[in-house]
Amino acid sequence: MVKVKFTGPPDQEYRIEGLDPPKEGQAGGDGAVELEVPTSIHFLWVHYPALNLIFPLQIGYMDPVHKPPGIQGRLDNLGYGRTLLTPLVEDMLAGAASSAELLSGSIARFQARNELPVTGERNEKTVQKLEEIYKA
Repeated sequence: MVKVKFTGPPDQEYRIEGLDPPKEGQAGGDGAVELEVPTSIHFLWVHYPALNLIFPLQIGYMDPVHKPPGIQGRLDNLGYGRTLLTPLVEDMLAGAASSAELLSGSIARFQARNELPVTGERNEKTVQKLEEIYKA
């Protein structure tokens, strides 16, 4: 089993498809959902019926930490980046922040919380701290 944690809309009922049986529940006020899934599962669908929203959830793959998608994915998973909604709501809307701007903001929040110099830039100390925390 592997522990999966993601953030979606707060205080909403959800249904996770791709498990047998599907899992149903309600997200807390912060939107966080945690569950354990078999290691053989690599893809799930998260459905929020009241909002008529369905999101894909890929499990077990992440780009290397030295690549922008890898650092952003880890920061997202640790709560410093985008929520599950942000890519669909913000990134796809006209005038939304660029991926580089979102990554810079995520890095700056992570640096501030972890008492690193706040630059919003990837650097070796930031990557080392992220790897240290993410592997814990």
